[in-house]
Amino acid sequence: MSDPGVRRVRLADGDDTLVVEEPLEIRVDGRPLAVLMRTPGEDLDLAAGFLATEGVVEDPRDLAGLSHCLDPSVPDRENVVLAHLAAGVEAGAERFERAQRTLHALSGCGLCGKASIERVFQHAPPLPQRLDLDAARIGALAASLRASQPRFAQTGGLHGAALFSAAGDLIVAREDIGRHNAVDKVIGA
Repeated sequence: MSDPGVRRVRLADGDDTLVVEEPLEIRVDGRPLAVLMRTPGEDLDLAAGFLATEGVVEDPRDLAGLSHCLDPSVPDRENVVLAHLAAGVEAGAERFERAQRTLHALSGCGLCGKASIERVFQHAPPLPQRLDLDAARIGALAASLRASQPRFAQTGGLHGAALFSAAGDLIVAREDIGRHNAVDKVIGA
């Protein structure tokens, strides 16, 4: 099975493996919300994480389902994710508007398309307890993340993000050409 996130290309001085970047449209209950530039793969994780970080959903149970578009009449349907909200959950005008962007979002720009500075800042409660890490532990976590990045190993051109337990065990790691996309993929996993 080939990896949709990388592509082997022939160059004048030999072959190389490059990162793929393609648009992903996210629709919520049939309404277009955003078009993100991303590395294909883990698209459902990216959509779930994006919906959470943009405030469209506040709890994982707010999502009844996520799927790729299967409608053969939709061009590039493999680049369209359909999000369905749970019964009783509404993407109210304010939450939906907050997440909508006036421009397409580029992979390298997590703020592109935000219409005002107030839409940039997220208001999240503080963590319930402090976690102190020494430099050696941080280095070990970074090494663990790096070891879980097969696409970066092939291309040298992807960002990685990970979630670790308090004990330092890797829970999930994701890669993407955009740093914030990699983080959204982890959040959505």
